[in-house]
Amino acid sequence: GASPEGYRQIKDREMDVFNDLWGAEGFFRQHREGVSYEHTLFASVAEIRESMHERDMERSEKLESPWSFARGSGSVSPDAREALHVEIGYPGSAGYTVRYRFDGQRGIYQRYIGDEPHADASSGEIFAANVLVVEVPSWPKPGDTEGRLHMDMFAGGDGWFISGGEACEIEWAMEPHSPMQFFHQNGSSLRLRQGKTWIQIVPPEADVDIKGGSNGNE
Repeated sequence: GASPEGYRQIKDREMDVFNDLWGAEGFFRQHREGVSYEHTLFASVAEIRESMHERDMERSEKLESPWSFARGSGSVSPDAREALHVEIGYPGSAGYTVRYRFDGQRGIYQRYIGDEPHADASSGEIFAANVLVVEVPSWPKPGDTEGRLHMDMFAGGDGWFISGGEACEIEWAMEPHSPMQFFHQNGSSLRLRQGKTWIQIVPPEADVDIKGGSNGNE
């Protein structure tokens, strides 16, 4: 999928792009029963790397992580609350629910879409060491017939950091062409646990329910 705004930014920022719709190499379709057409497009990393070499697009500079990561498994915050079950309800006619359930033995969260485990076609069920839920102001784009939303990604705001069976309230900020940054409510930078991180962007009216206890009680 794509949007007029996305194409505009690609042009304005003169980005190096591989786009199947523009005839780029390395893409293929893998049709599966019960899977809609827009979810059948895949890319070959090997073929794209070869094309990058041919186009002189390779980069050798070392990439630094935009975030800090903590060692060990200490508390996410002195004022953290227990977070073994997380439910995020997206509003609207096409709304759906995302759930995370904490696996205490492995110290990670299993992700669900509705009541079904969310699985990747190649690596199986999806888990995360960190889940960040950030509230972003959004509203329908005037005159857009596809129902697209305008999202103010530079507004900053509130959110939740969920990791290691705990959760705490956070704040986020973002500057143009820079990664999102996360802070504790006292202004100190957030330190994530090492591992995979999911960022859930939600409108302020989304229903975020964080529970503790073996039965999902507060």
